[in-house]
Amino acid sequence: MRARFYERLLLGAKKYPEWAHQKQWAEEFASPENYEKVLDYWKRYRHLDEIVRITTLSRQSRILDVGCDISTVLHYIPGHRVGLDPLARRYRRLHEYPDGISVVSGSAQDIPFPDASFDVVFCTNALDHCASPASAVAEMRRALKPAGFVVLTVEVFSAPSEARNAAHPNSFTRESLLDLLQGIEYKLCKESPWYGLREYCLGRSPTQERELVFVGQTPS
Repeated sequence: MRARFYERLLLGAKKYPEWAHQKQWAEEFASPENYEKVLDYWKRYRHLDEIVRITTLSRQSRILDVGCDISTVLHYIPGHRVGLDPLARRYRRLHEYPDGISVVSGSAQDIPFPDASFDVVFCTNALDHCASPASAVAEMRRALKPAGFVVLTVEVFSAPSEARNAAHPNSFTRESLLDLLQGIEYKLCKESPWYGLREYCLGRSPTQERELVFVGQTPS
């Protein structure tokens, strides 16, 4: 109980809920059954096969996952793979990422890599955690090579709303999200039921909200 109190105090109201969720999820994700269920979710609801085809991912691709967490999509795709997360050091203590995936500490609003470093940038259900989504999108675009691809997954709501809680200071409708992505040519834009990976693995039903998967290409 005392350890939990000090963790909450250290991480603050914004980071602690995600850390607590990932601590619980790490052990469950380590099971082969759930590892395969997460891949199934990516293929069924997040259109992973289409994403790989559109972005022409290969072993030579340089890929960044912003807000990567434990069960990052980097587990399931080829390439030179880097995960970025404010809690990366803590995640590395929870989860042994496989060879070929490096995970570094950093913020979506201040990506610690030079301009034009990556062919593809993923950001999965992390944009609504950012203090400034516009700054995060600008940083992702900066880190992409010309004609690079951004792959966003964002929970979208039917109507505008205020911040949901300290961990989610933003919420998006489909329209407000697409406004944020102006100047990026979309290649795929699809909505799916919103489950959450852990909830899907537990066999729970989707919520009434939706998850939007956007694949766009920056100018060449």
